[in-house]
Amino acid sequence: MAMTDRQLVRHAREFRDGILDGDPSTSMCFAICAPLAGLLKFYGVEVELVEGMNDIGNHVWLRLPDGRVLDPTADQYNGVHGATFPPVYLGEPTRFHRNEKPAHHELLQKFVNRRRRKSELSG
Repeated sequence: MAMTDRQLVRHAREFRDGILDGDPSTSMCFAICAPLAGLLKFYGVEVELVEGMNDIGNHVWLRLPDGRVLDPTADQYNGVHGATFPPVYLGEPTRFHRNEKPAHHELLQKFVNRRRRKSELSG
């Protein structure tokens, strides 16, 4: 299922809001990005869960095949170095999205691979 940027941001926002339930996004990047990556992959949207270090600390976000960032917790950095992010950021990597590497979390990979196999078998 191909999604427009607008649809992608809307789905990420609804997912994020469901998990946060009104709480701030601070330190919730993995808790939101990991299951969101699985859901988006299930719907046929290719994303990669990545992790990096910035001058504030560790951060996790999703990378799209074109190199753009989908960050459903970017707003946790608002006010840091003058940053002003929407709740879900979609765009080029920023100073908060650097020094990245794939996030290899064994349990997550098993889940994503299982969902992918199920999807391929049913499709």
